[in-house]
Amino acid sequence: MNDYHKEYCKFHNMCMNIEMKSIEDHIHHYEIIEEMIGFQYWLHEKVATIYNSDMEYSKNHIADVFIHQLFYHNMMSLYASFLTSQQSLLHQTIPNLRTVYESIPKMYYISFFPSEIKYIILRDHIEGNDNTKAVKYLKSENALTIFKPNEINNTEELIEQVKPKYFFKWFTRKIYSEIQIRQLKSTYGLLSTSSHSSTIRRQLVKGYSKEDIGDTFEFIELLSFFNIVAELNGHTAMIEEKKISGIEISTFAEKMRAELIKDGKMGSLFPDHPDIVKKVMIHPPGHPWD
Repeated sequence: MNDYHKEYCKFHNMCMNIEMKSIEDHIHHYEIIEEMIGFQYWLHEKVATIYNSDMEYSKNHIADVFIHQLFYHNMMSLYASFLTSQQSLLHQTIPNLRTVYESIPKMYYISFFPSEIKYIILRDHIEGNDNTKAVKYLKSENALTIFKPNEINNTEELIEQVKPKYFFKWFTRKIYSEIQIRQLKSTYGLLSTSSHSSTIRRQLVKGYSKEDIGDTFEFIELLSFFNIVAELNGHTAMIEEKKISGIEISTFAEKMRAELIKDGKMGSLFPDHPDIVKKVMIHPPGHPWD
């Protein structure tokens, strides 16, 4: 065993000791997160099976399919975050949580405005100021499944129309009130600092911090909850057609919300813009729109 391998073993053992301490101190969070991730995987299997077995149904519900893709990617990011946070690798956890945080408003918006999915998909093909990838996409057969031929006659003009729209801050302005947007900005600022090569963040393993790990677990729980309810809001057709049980999903979501509220740190990503709030299937009780 060379010296470098010995150093790896030393580092690995340190991480394992932190993980054991984390389990000891946060068993309640472990139980909630494991149940939430298990439920998300169960729901993914249910929904994905329907889409995979009926391609015609998938083509007729492209917006719903796209919401489910985001839901699945979020679930994997939440699982990865759970693994790294157990070892107090919190700055390695945050980038995964940031992608989930950015996805929730997008999932909600697509569920409210499914006809705009083609523009959202196009926006996802735009990288910076380079239109090459977007142009290539618009000239592909895939684009013709959602765009009419006359809509893509002038690809550059269409790209320029889409560029100023369909990104995180744009979505938040469409579905949240000004009060909630200010709260979102505060959280997003912290996520951004920890997601980039900022000198403000601590690059190395900090060691064990019961409070920091507990806060991260609570954030994973919060994002898991909203990943589930945003998925539910995006599959009203599947629920109405009784392809999946809306009651089973909403019952689980309400159960988890009760757990999070009981712990005292339930935040909110519920859309509360007056124009769209009644479209939300699950929202906080006791508000005027109930």
